[in-house]
Parts: sequence; structure tokens; C-alpha cells
Amino acid sequence: MGPEDVFVKPPVLRKGDCVGLVAPSSPFQQEALEAGIRFLEDEGFHVKHRPDLLERRKGFLAGGDQERADELQGMFVDPGVNAVFVVRGGYGAQRILDRLDADLIRGHPKIFLGYSDATCLLTFLLQTARLVCFHGPVVNEMGTLSDVTRDCLLRLLTKGEPFGPIPAGDIRWIRTGLARAPIVGGNLSLLCSTLGTPWELETAGRILFLEDRGEKPYRVDRMLVQLGQAGKLSSIAGLLFGGFQGSRTGEQGRHEKEAMDEVLEGNTKDLGVPVACDLPVGHGEHNVPLPLGVLAEMDGREGRVSFLEPAVKLQE
Repeated sequence: MGPEDVFVKPPVLRKGDCVGLVAPSSPFQQEALEAGIRFLEDEGFHVKHRPDLLERRKGFLAGGDQERADELQGMFVDPGVNAVFVVRGGYGAQRILDRLDADLIRGHPKIFLGYSDATCLLTFLLQTARLVCFHGPVVNEMGTLSDVTRDCLLRLLTKGEPFGPIPAGDIRWIRTGLARAPIVGGNLSLLCSTLGTPWELETAGRILFLEDRGEKPYRVDRMLVQLGQAGKLSSIAGLLFGGFQGSRTGEQGRHEKEAMDEVLEGNTKDLGVPVACDLPVGHGEHNVPLPLGVLAEMDGREGRVSFLEPAVKLQE
């Protein structure tokens, strides 16, 4: 990695630390929030959130734009908070990007965990604030995590050691090969929505990760074509696809999965870099967390994707 690929790692999360909850996107159900809080408390963490977290709903948003931006920044600067977890995805995080102070956040590095609509926040933290951040489960899903997801999440955030190989599951290689670079990316729809803005994703020399849910094959094809035409696929080191859950089940779902596989292969097989599909990450049965900005390796010969350095630093 060159100097431009060096990102600040947050301190490791320890038992007894405080996790601050933020809702930068859509409203959520109280029951799911309470289940997620119970999970965190059962694992030995304290939880903190603003008293108005459940009451400030404004239509399809979990509060006004400035409210949500202030909440996010407030958790970063709060000396009593050790990590910042997103409660729910949905829609709305992109609306607050121009209200965030990257220098302020950079001065208070902490674990930030989220995915889906939080993709734009992950990109902002990585590229603008230069912080390692974490693509992984949101709090209102933590009451129902798979054992694989739970174990990987706790190991990644609480151990100051390289994560090593991601559980392979049914990973499938479109093109084998070897690549070493930091992983960037997230939800395909959200990444496309930032193209042409100051917060579009930088992909050159990186391993690009993409996932989505509920999108039909032709829409995924359109978005991959858009990324390609925007130059986001031409200089990548490798490409990883997580789950691409369709909206159908049974025989129709099988045909949709076959069509989706054709879309992914057709848009990527000639890129000249390693390409792997069906990583157990994103909207699916498993949502193994990915540290973004940490050196990773795609090894198609061995059939594995590994992280080669710690994602968090041990506190002195």
C-alpha cells in the first residue's frame, strides 16, 4: 500500500465499553431496537443513545437532517462512547453528508459499524475522514444474528489481530488470481447514487466489494454498466460480490438467481482481475463484517479472501 492507502485504525472494543447508537436513515421498530440492545448488553457492553431516538421520526426519516448529523458527530466526540453503531438502514444517510465535519470526526477515531444505507457514511469516513470503518450488521438486526456473523463480529472488533480468512460458505470464483489491496465499497445502489457527487467512491487500486437486495437482474446490470462507464471498474485490484437477494422464491427465485449470476459474470469476466461471488456479507443469512481500508488478499487459487492486518489497535 502507498501512503494514500493508510487509514487511521480505531481503538479495540473491550468488555465494559460503551456503544453509542445512531439513526442516520429510516425509522425503526422499538422491539427490534430493544433486541439489539439486549444482544450488546449480554456481550458485556454498555449502550448509549439520545433520549429522543424513538420519538423524533419525520416521515420516512428518523429525524431531521441536522438532528441526525448532530447525533452522529456527537457520538464521535463524546469521551464516554467507545464505538458508534447504526441502528437501521433504509434511506436518508446521504442527506447529511454535507453537514458532517471530517476533521472533527478524524480527531476522535472510533469503531463505526453499519451497512446498506450507511454505505455513503462508510465511504465518507474512509475517504474524507481517513478512518478504518466496518461494513456489518445494524443494531435492529443484532437480536437475530447467525452464529457465524456474531462470532466474526466480536472477533473483528475486540481482538487486535488480523481477522484472517472470511468464512467461505458457497463463495464462487468468476475469475481466479491474486490481489492484495484495501477493500472498499458496500451497497451497489447507494454507491451509484453518489456518482457525480463529492462523495463518490474511489476504486483505483482497491478491492471493490458490492452487495444489494431486492433488485431485479436488469437493474443490477444497469448499475454495473453505470459503474463501468463511470470508470469505477477499470483500475480495481479485484472484485467481490456479497449477497444479491432477489424478491422471488421457489422456482421463480431459482431462475432469478441464474439470471443474476449471468449479469455478474457478463459485466466482470473480462476485467482482468480476480472476481468472486456469493460472499456471506450483506443482506442475507449471514452478514460477516468487513473492515474497510484494511489490507486484504483475494487468493483464487486457494479459494479464500483474507484480511492480513488488524482492523483495530490495542490501547496502551
